[in-house]
Amino acid sequence: MLKRVHTFSSNKVFLITIILFTLTYSVYYFFTLKIWEKREVFVSDQFLYYSYLPAYFIENDLTFNFIDNKIDNHYHYLWYATNDGKKYIKMTMGVAFCQAPFFLIAHYISPHFGYQSNGFTFPYQLAFCFSPIFYALVGLIFIFKILRKYYSVFIAGITTLLIYFATNIFACIFINPGLSHSYGFLFMAASLFLFIKWIAKPNYLNSIILGICLGMLILIRPTNGLILILLGSYLASNCKKLSKLFEFIKSNWKFIALIVLFCFLVFIPQMLYWKKISGSYLFYSYHDSNSVERFYFNIMNVFYGLFGFRRGLFIYTPVMILAVFGFFLMNKTEKELKWPILIFLLVFILITLSWWCWWYGGSFGARSFIEVYALMVIPLAAFIRYINSSTLKRIVFFSNFGLSMLFKYFSDKPI
Repeated sequence: MLKRVHTFSSNKVFLITIILFTLTYSVYYFFTLKIWEKREVFVSDQFLYYSYLPAYFIENDLTFNFIDNKIDNHYHYLWYATNDGKKYIKMTMGVAFCQAPFFLIAHYISPHFGYQSNGFTFPYQLAFCFSPIFYALVGLIFIFKILRKYYSVFIAGITTLLIYFATNIFACIFINPGLSHSYGFLFMAASLFLFIKWIAKPNYLNSIILGICLGMLILIRPTNGLILILLGSYLASNCKKLSKLFEFIKSNWKFIALIVLFCFLVFIPQMLYWKKISGSYLFYSYHDSNSVERFYFNIMNVFYGLFGFRRGLFIYTPVMILAVFGFFLMNKTEKELKWPILIFLLVFILITLSWWCWWYGGSFGARSFIEVYALMVIPLAAFIRYINSSTLKRIVFFSNFGLSMLFKYFSDKPI
């Protein structure tokens, strides 16, 4: 009993320490960088994700007809239109859902501090830039909880810190706060954590929460729906035999139906919006046949996306190389996730890096992989465990990590 209490306490203390450290450094960097003073923050794709909020809560018009009467037009990035001329937002509204609580706080306090309540003044900029920090930190909590299922407190803690400070998620949060990836990172981690929990104990509450998280993950970025490949593979791997898989599905069909239902419910606002602007509940927002924005399946793009100097994954986020080595070091306990993650990665890489803009501009490194880091923590932790098994390996690795953090601290200057 004392051992269980001690384990629980150490988990809690370690997790709180990690969150406090990352929050403190993030807030310090947030107010040091002050990106809202350096350049416009509501730009390009970031604005498109965000534009649902001022259009709905302030203008009360998601058709964007009000733009024509605007003297100070913040909506100059909204150039997409249907064949009959109706303006629309090509991005889905999942990011706007996540930003909404911060937007509403800014909307409430703006007049009290002498700012216009137009969705673009300083309080809105502050809320816009701070919201991804919150979601990324919540994502780290789920990351830590996933890792504790397979690894020690120390390994889980170090890996959690690495995934935040040693990848480009940090740059994305502070340089491109309006992009979808930090929000997707949270819901990717939450979906994996909840699914593992759901398989162990399928019930109504777990099913509802899992359905909502999966719905949000896909609504934030539709290609995130590829996680269903991982979840299906993991379920099959967990059941081991086909007969047991069918038996599991048969005995838990009500819970599976509940997951699908709540995932669908999350999508209803988006479908209603599509119906309003296109006349159909399902609408492909990249519908222009003359547009270059489509998939071009080319193996060389995959190579460049992983190893190229134009934001290649392993060039700009070399810690992912360690995660790849980690696949070979996974023990029996965590091997249940090895092949599901690998199968998912193969499909994800092929599809993601076949997009016309496979380098996904406007960022540091391969931002399209940020959500996937929530899965790559498993093999990365296996590599850290291997390093921690030897004193010499531990000294070399953590000395380099400490020096890297010092370099990062002294080189992080406002843009």
